Amino acid sequence: MNFDGLRIPEKVSMPRLKSWILAATGLPLWLLAESQRFAGSLNEALALVLGPPQGSIEEKEIAAGLDRWREWDELQKQAWTIQVLLLMEVSDRRLFMALLNGRTSTKPVGLTDAVETISLQVDAILLYVRPLGRGISQYELTFGLASDQYYTGCLKAVVGDDGEGGGLQGVSWEGALTQWISENLGERIGPIRGVRVSEVFALHCDGVEWSRRHKAGFKAAKVRMLAWHSEGASVTPLSVVRDLLPKPQDSGQSG
Repeated sequence: MNFDGLRIPEKVSMPRLKSWILAATGLPLWLLAESQRFAGSLNEALALVLGPPQGSIEEKEIAAGLDRWREWDELQKQAWTIQVLLLMEVSDRRLFMALLNGRTSTKPVGLTDAVETISLQVDAILLYVRPLGRGISQYELTFGLASDQYYTGCLKAVVGDDGEGGGLQGVSWEGALTQWISENLGERIGPIRGVRVSEVFALHCDGVEWSRRHKAGFKAAKVRMLAWHSEGASVTPLSVVRDLLPKPQDSGQSG
């Protein structure tokens, strides 16, 4: 979905959006906090806990709602926003909430246009999955890196049936992995399902860049699975990746 050209009449803070979504879903605060710990950011967690899309919506319908925004009271704004989010795919929800926060139409002051990215390989542990597709076995996987006494979810990859008799990752053990996932599904948090936290994978990550918005401190554009390690393999520390990342420079200062 393309939100270019949409203008928000009033910024909606993340705490405000959070309270609206908690009220609409009845989700307890502790469960959202747990989801955020896995997802890596509040934006991602809020997009996920609303569940699968309940329909569809066009950009012109969103624009019409934003035009009427100032006519509504708080409850009407909340009801409209929740309804719009429920009709969106998870990826569009993230962008729409960023738009409401005022984070997509302007560039942060003082940062240069160019953002350096790197490619790297890490060993990451599988934390949870989100079932995808209808009628075929597909999962979005979230992997974590070691951080203090726990793991921080920060890398995502999609595995499963490509609909043509092959696998989305193109590795020989992809079918065995989806079978393992189906047999080890755990607690449900919205559309997210926990799994037994034991499996470590070698991942190749492209387009890795520093990000203030993500709990891990970075994001990756593409993650490819290389190997499924034996149980007990070590997990790459989060600090290792952070240390490798080129940090954005303030364009107005030197030294």
